[in-house]
Amino acid sequence: MKTVQDWLREANAEEVIGTFLCQNPINPAMIEDKDRTVAEILDTAKTKLRSLIQYLLSLNVTRSDDGVFFASHTRETEYPEVCAVLSMRKEIMETELPQSYGWEFTPWEKLMGYLLADTKLTADHANTILSQILHGMTFFGLTQEAWEGEIEKTKEALHEAEMDSESGKYYNAEEVFVEFHIPRCEP
Repeated sequence: MKTVQDWLREANAEEVIGTFLCQNPINPAMIEDKDRTVAEILDTAKTKLRSLIQYLLSLNVTRSDDGVFFASHTRETEYPEVCAVLSMRKEIMETELPQSYGWEFTPWEKLMGYLLADTKLTADHANTILSQILHGMTFFGLTQEAWEGEIEKTKEALHEAEMDSESGKYYNAEEVFVEFHIPRCEP
């Protein structure tokens, strides 16, 4: 199996970018001037995605079989779609049905070193899988600095929530259901 970075290096970057922009709305971070035309915004988005891909290809990554991406069919819509799924190697080897994980919080160097299963489904839908991996990675921003800043904000919010919990400033689910008149679902 090859790493995500290897797959990205071998892919046609313009096709990956085209797939990314077809599958995902333009991130507000891509729009600096709200008075620009759609074509200008699209050009800016492509430029930023090219820069992102160049940056990711320049990273010095270490191959890691901790995480493995797979191409998978999803049946959540009327028409089956192919989607990227991340599982941990240990779970794949030890369980019949491994968990799948989000990767928004995973450092980019680590993600680029994860493996991407070398299957026919992956090969047939490589641009789709790579664009989905990129979309998850850029959930917090299109640069490493933006990602790190958002991760820090998330850690601060989590710490604040933990502090509120320790001081008794929280509601359990039952209290929320009662307060907002949400009926309980009985099994």
